[in-house]
Amino acid sequence: MFSEKIRQYVIINKHQHTLLSLYLSFRLIFALSSNYHCIMGSLPPGVILCLFIASVSSTNFTSHNPDTFAIGAEGILDIIFNYITPRAGPLKVSDQCLQSGDNYLNGILKNESYAMRMLDSSAMLPSSGFIGDSNILHHPGSFSECLDTKDAEGNPTSQYCLLTVYDTTLTPQTKDQTPDHLPMTRSEHFIPDKATLQAIASTTTHYWKNGHCQRLGPPDRPGQLVSGLTKIGKCLPIDCNKDDISNGGTNMFITHSDSIPNVDPAHPIAVIVHSCHQADEKIEFTNGDIVMITIVAVFGCLICFSTFLDIGITVLELKYLPESLLPMFQGFSAYHNTIKIFQVGAGPTDGSNLSCINGLKYISISWIVLGHTTWEYCFVSGLGVFSKSFMAVSEASDNIAFTAVWNGLIGVDTFFVIGGCLLSFHTLKELDKTKGGNAKMWAMFYVHRYIRLTGVYAIIIGLHATLLKFFATGPQSHLVTGLVNKCQKGWWTNLLYINNFAADIYGAGKADCINVSWYMAIDMQFFILTPIVVTLLWKMPKAGYALVSLLIAGGTACQIYFTIADDEFFHGGFRYYMKPWNRSHPYLIGLLLGYLLHKMRDQPKLKINPYTNMFLWGLAGFLGSVAVYSIQEYNIIKDVTVALPCGDKEAPLYIRVLFNGFAKIAWGLAISWVILACVKQRGGLIDSFLSWSAWVPLARLQYCVYLLHRSIIIIVNSYSETVIRYSHTLLTFQFIGILSISTFAAFVFVIMFEAPIVQLEKIFFASLGMGRMPQKRKEK
Repeated sequence: MFSEKIRQYVIINKHQHTLLSLYLSFRLIFALSSNYHCIMGSLPPGVILCLFIASVSSTNFTSHNPDTFAIGAEGILDIIFNYITPRAGPLKVSDQCLQSGDNYLNGILKNESYAMRMLDSSAMLPSSGFIGDSNILHHPGSFSECLDTKDAEGNPTSQYCLLTVYDTTLTPQTKDQTPDHLPMTRSEHFIPDKATLQAIASTTTHYWKNGHCQRLGPPDRPGQLVSGLTKIGKCLPIDCNKDDISNGGTNMFITHSDSIPNVDPAHPIAVIVHSCHQADEKIEFTNGDIVMITIVAVFGCLICFSTFLDIGITVLELKYLPESLLPMFQGFSAYHNTIKIFQVGAGPTDGSNLSCINGLKYISISWIVLGHTTWEYCFVSGLGVFSKSFMAVSEASDNIAFTAVWNGLIGVDTFFVIGGCLLSFHTLKELDKTKGGNAKMWAMFYVHRYIRLTGVYAIIIGLHATLLKFFATGPQSHLVTGLVNKCQKGWWTNLLYINNFAADIYGAGKADCINVSWYMAIDMQFFILTPIVVTLLWKMPKAGYALVSLLIAGGTACQIYFTIADDEFFHGGFRYYMKPWNRSHPYLIGLLLGYLLHKMRDQPKLKINPYTNMFLWGLAGFLGSVAVYSIQEYNIIKDVTVALPCGDKEAPLYIRVLFNGFAKIAWGLAISWVILACVKQRGGLIDSFLSWSAWVPLARLQYCVYLLHRSIIIIVNSYSETVIRYSHTLLTFQFIGILSISTFAAFVFVIMFEAPIVQLEKIFFASLGMGRMPQKRKEK
């Protein structure tokens, strides 16, 4: 009966808007024949659009007279109009927006160009690939077409808005939150947080094994995991503000909750606006923006002057330039610092040549970039890209080889091994020189480290909190503005290196400025405490060994306890992923490695026979493989429910205990052997590869690559206007592109900020009599 009435609408209007009606009629038949339901169980917007076009007449629409909506089957036009443009209802929509909506609807009836372009720019569902690709989440519409739409007088008439829908049963306070803070809307971490797991649990009717879960209580009623993941692009009247758009969309669900499946009138589905853009929009400058521009300009002028001075004297040999200024300013020169970045040499020959670490650094940062690039395609991350098929990456990742990509989180622990090793190695050398250290040495130990790390770091934080907003111009600009908002709120925690506790201060996901900078916080926290361990190793080695062993045992005990007590997933769970006690193992192993290398500094070659060497390499390979591949059966990309506590697919407790308690130890030992063998001439081809001189300049850029790459990924994804279907080929090209852009951006930041700040530090301490003034570069 209902289907017959819809067909009658199509027949009646078959001569009006012929091509559009034919296309939409096809989508309507598809929707009816596939028994398609909207993501939240409501009537599909594709049916709504088809009904609207099929049933157009010469009637003028007025949003204030409900009787005019009584055309067609069961008052369906109410839903049609609410989808196309915000309409009146329980929640307030401004009169100006309602009037513009009436004009828009009448424009469609009159076949006016601007109105048809607006309609064409809005998402039409169900999209192609609904059956085969499960293309149900992302429907961006046409961003550029919407912004280019103008009326007959050439005035902009429309704005592009990206919307999501959310089940308020899962989060009753939805209307008081921004989209980026809603569960499942956006997760920047590999491990799902509690709200995400609750959303997963609410989709599973047979979730609880024993009627109770230790970590998650049962939801009020079954909901939808995709709540908050839906992205629908709509071209709407320019006079409607975000409140109008949100309220208008929510009105549709409130008004028709009694006739839409799975919608509880007491907890209606809320429509939330991610972002809106207009063709002539302007982003206002703030005082913070002006300050940041001034800082960048000062650095730029200093670099330009110093580069001119450097090239003028050392290359062009201009006699009128004052050569006496060169030692002071050469360290700011882009020419000089470029030479330093690309300068490679044989390195020291006193047993302190750790050149293999250069290869490990850049390979590890590349691995991390690959993981984060892949992560944007994944369901549990909130799908940072417009995904044509959220199942594509799940299907593609269903093999053991891909485990190295999604379980690449272990790669971060390589840096903890390297950091601990270098710090221990060089600090022990200083303790030898100063015969146990002195006040000046320890003061410079902390001050130099803070300045060295914080200089360029503070610049990047400042740019995120201010000028980054000018990159928020794409369909998914909310991803970029989310970065801005977090840095505006949590910047101070980063500068104090306590940002890994920002979630405990502000709440999860609200102030984690530069998401990956949790590593910086943990590294600094370890650095502050390291002198106790290193000094003890220098003075009383046995006591130092005992302390390190005790700390490793304590870290293991913490991981085992948290895994059991909170039923945690692999890698320690979301709450502990960024905490120092979860990352102590590889760092402590690195400290012992540095001590061993220091003691063996006069021994150029490791004194072991070839068979022992082969055995140790095999053991290192085994330990590394276990750390990466042992959990391949619990692929969170393939099936997010493997992370669900008490779920049927959850890994057995003993497996999680073993992995969380010992995987980082295994990885730390494997990496430590690679470094030791390569430094002590037992690395063979691996040493030759890792010590390749080409890694040297790349390793000098890896710090800034790490700080910048995640934001670059998000910015690039925010500009995409169309849906993308994941494939390994696409990922390969995108990964290479992101890594290349990140490396080039890192080069710019090293030249513009990191190297000049190092020069400023040298000048400052030299002026205090605590070091030498910078010297002129020695020309070869």
